[in-house]
Amino acid sequence: MHNQKVYRIIEAYVNKEDDKKIYKFIEEYARELSDSGDAFEAANIFNLIGVNKNKITYSNSKKTFNLKILNEYKEIDKNLLKNFENQFTEKEVQNLISGLKRNMRERLRPIKILVEGRPGTGKTTFVQYLSLKLKTNTFSVMASSLVSSFLGDTQKNIDYLLSDIKATNGHSIIIIDEFDSIVGNRENSTNDEYKRMIGTFNLMLDDIPNGAIVFAITNKVDQLDSAILRRFNLTIRLDTVKIEHFINLLRKKCELNNIDIDVKLIEKIFKSSNLSKDEIEGNFLTLSLVDSLVDNNIFFNKNIYQCLFEKINSEISAIQLYDNGFNYSEIGKIIDKDQRTVKKIIEMEKQ
Repeated sequence: MHNQKVYRIIEAYVNKEDDKKIYKFIEEYARELSDSGDAFEAANIFNLIGVNKNKITYSNSKKTFNLKILNEYKEIDKNLLKNFENQFTEKEVQNLISGLKRNMRERLRPIKILVEGRPGTGKTTFVQYLSLKLKTNTFSVMASSLVSSFLGDTQKNIDYLLSDIKATNGHSIIIIDEFDSIVGNRENSTNDEYKRMIGTFNLMLDDIPNGAIVFAITNKVDQLDSAILRRFNLTIRLDTVKIEHFINLLRKKCELNNIDIDVKLIEKIFKSSNLSKDEIEGNFLTLSLVDSLVDNNIFFNKNIYQCLFEKINSEISAIQLYDNGFNYSEIGKIIDKDQRTVKKIIEMEKQ
């Protein structure tokens, strides 16, 4: 059946038939591959002809873990990418991309990269950015979905995952998110089933095909099994969000949602904190906080200035703000009061 489809495609091309007709034949061929279990080959064909890759299905007759193929990533916001400058220079990022491209093209060896850091610091976004630049199929799996309560099934799921990775022929990126949910520190466990699972996972990492790129994303690198850690070629740490980039992202997201925001007041709130810049960036600021501030404003009408101030300060009061150099207008924006009311509150608190 497959040979007949290929023959029809070649015949249509040689006879210079309409391009739409040729593309239709190619798409039919890709769907046949997908239905018969060759989902990864189908994905590559769909990618070449620009068809929505989420239309790919997996044959029930084939033992796979059903990796999720991701949509094409939309262009990542440049302001978001600037946050990575505190970890890498532009040249370092370009060198990484060039090295990964060469490795995939020449199938030199498998590349396994651990991406770790606090929640909300852009780990997944950075991997998405690399995937966008590498222009290849990207597959995703949540590590927690590998875990089964049935004896031996977790190891089977890991084996199926390896089969899926091998089926990409070293031409894809595989993202394993929430990596720590499956491979914690085995020194803290005497469970034999757990040890067998770790051993199976180690064997999987050792058997990744040349050219393939595996990204494992974790918030808890200290909980990972030491034998697992030794199997990664590279470790990328993303643990800090700089104040200036946080403000830029917040401003941009507010603009997209038609929310008026006083950037100078935001800057002043950060400067008024009794915490150091390093403490704020290292302990409080995350990219997810930007989403939280904006979404809480949209859905619950919460004050962005007040929420941010409370996030980086232990308490908030009109007199405290006044003593820190905020004027009546700025205080009003933070505590949601008009200037006349703010003035009365401050006069009462002074007594």
